[in-house]
Parts: sequence; structure tokens; C-alpha cells
Amino acid sequence: MSHVYAANPVTLVIGAVPSRFITPPYHLAGPDDIGWVLLARLAPGMVVSPLSQTSVNAVDAVDLAIRLAAFGYRGRYRAVSPALPCPDLVRCEVAQHAPGLDFDLWMLDEDAPPSTGPAYPGTATSPARKRAALAR
Repeated sequence: MSHVYAANPVTLVIGAVPSRFITPPYHLAGPDDIGWVLLARLAPGMVVSPLSQTSVNAVDAVDLAIRLAAFGYRGRYRAVSPALPCPDLVRCEVAQHAPGLDFDLWMLDEDAPPSTGPAYPGTATSPARKRAALAR
């Protein structure tokens, strides 16, 4: 099986994601666009989507993670969500269905990613995580 590893700084955005969570360069696509051709052509450094979508034919983050993993994507995948009472349950479910994926959640109430650089919410280098680490 071929694997699509994150090689480019391009972010693949699936669905309606608030603009503060998207850093250029990016490519907009729908869940049905995910496939070998798109992933091989873009080799995205990150995929971002809502945790769940409101349209009738929508897929949620677990469905999308399964699809990404099935097509060999092994990069970062972040799902944007309102605050959840137990976000680790979502992380565990995605890890169970797509174990090779680097998955995490970005909460709408957390700091937005910077316009440049590698720091994103949900990573150890995000401002929210730095503050939390310093408070310990």
C-alpha cells in the first residue's frame, strides 16, 4: 500500500471551517473529493475539517479519518469543534479507526493558529498549550 505523507505546507480544508483556523496556502475540497489523486497531487501537510457537518450527506471526523487512512494519508488531521465535555473520547475513537493518523481537535474557544510558522492549536507549541504547561 502506498502512503501519502505530509510533504507540503498546503492545508487541505474539507467543509466549512472558520477562516481563523486556515493558514495559506490551502486547498478547499469536499469529503467526496478525497482520493488517491487529490492526496498524491497536494501531499498536504495538514487536513482540517469540522468535527461534524450539518448538510444531509455530511461525513463526520471519524468518517473522514477512515477515508484519509484508507487512501494512505499519514499526516496531521485536525477537526474544529465547539467545546466538548470529553474530547478524549473523540480522539480515542479516531485513533481506533485510523491508527496511523496524527489526529487532534481544535476547539473554537482556543487560540487561533498563527498566520505563519508551525504552531497550531492542539500541538505542544500552541499559545494555549504553552500557557497550560506553564501553569502546572
